[in-house]
Amino acid sequence: MLDGMLKTELDGDVEHNAVQGEQSSIQERVVEMQRRFRELEERDRRRRIENVEFGHPGLTEEEYQQAIDMCNGDDLHALDSLTGPNSSQILEAVRLAIPPKPRPDSGLTTRTVRRATTWVASRQAGQQTGERHFKSKLSGLLPVERRSLKLSTANPFSSSCVSAPLSAFLPPRKKRGRPRKKPCPDAESKENSESHDYKRVDSWSTGDESSSCSESDANVKIESGDPLDDLQGDDRQPIQPTPSNAPLSEGHLSPPNALHGLGVTFPFKLPTIPVTLISLGRIAHLEQAEWWADPSKSLYYHPFPLGLHTERFAWGRLFDSHILSNPKSGNPIFRVVDRDSGDYRDGATATEAWTLWCKDAAGREGTRASGPLYFGFSDPILQLLIRRTLFLESKSEVCGSPS
Repeated sequence: MLDGMLKTELDGDVEHNAVQGEQSSIQERVVEMQRRFRELEERDRRRRIENVEFGHPGLTEEEYQQAIDMCNGDDLHALDSLTGPNSSQILEAVRLAIPPKPRPDSGLTTRTVRRATTWVASRQAGQQTGERHFKSKLSGLLPVERRSLKLSTANPFSSSCVSAPLSAFLPPRKKRGRPRKKPCPDAESKENSESHDYKRVDSWSTGDESSSCSESDANVKIESGDPLDDLQGDDRQPIQPTPSNAPLSEGHLSPPNALHGLGVTFPFKLPTIPVTLISLGRIAHLEQAEWWADPSKSLYYHPFPLGLHTERFAWGRLFDSHILSNPKSGNPIFRVVDRDSGDYRDGATATEAWTLWCKDAAGREGTRASGPLYFGFSDPILQLLIRRTLFLESKSEVCGSPS
């Protein structure tokens, strides 16, 4: 019985030793496999480093060590200092020297290095693009200009002395832009300048002037020099307008001697815009035109006299502009009449009346005209005539027109 017990114990020890031996052999094999795996990784890493050194023979050992230090130290700010000729090779070495899984003590990832590599590559590509652009511009210059440009950029002394930029040596570019559409004729159009001749204030002259407007466009006579000089005298007093009961439909002509002090006679060509003043009209009081106090109609106001009559050419036709009075409400009516056909457009303001004609001529609704310009209110000489002849004792008694 004792022998049996000893035999059983010996068999258990043998089995236990066998299990321990098997476990130790497994651990040894695992350690061996890990060692071989590390050797393979190291050999693969060295092979990649050798490929980098073989592919970039200009990369020195110090530059390669700089790349390794950037990998180990996670020095991303060092990428900004890579300005040498081998900066791309250093970044390539950084990209290849990093293992697929970085070390735990390093936060530098492959994505970060790839982004840095892309940044350096884009900067180099931008420099190359700028050089190609400079060469293409240089090829289009004349030989003398090309030689002067090379001398100014090659010599540091001359380049520091030259103050003109590079664009000064290049041929001027042609401006590209869409031409502006002019649905309505302006004051400086060719059509108006041919059909209605006018002169500036500084070029007034005495003598006969021929015009194709009509027989009513008489000569402009200057009896006392420049009208603006009359404002400097203190002995000049405002001339009271001569009352007239003539209906506005028949025309209200200003008295001939009312403007004698200013040295102008009617019809009078305005000096700054192609408009002929036929009649200056008479004053209008505020109580006769309450609509003028409405600020929603316009932001700019021009004084106007009832009975004002001007004419001008537009679209090859002669138009008469009148300021009439509504007998029922007393509000003014701005009327623009085509002299040939007799057709007219009425508006509550000067701009509204001329805008209706512009819409008909242009054929679209988005057209607008300047009423003070087409009626003649914006001319300083017309404003001078109104102030010198039609103003009463106070300016508050003068009616105005929204533009």
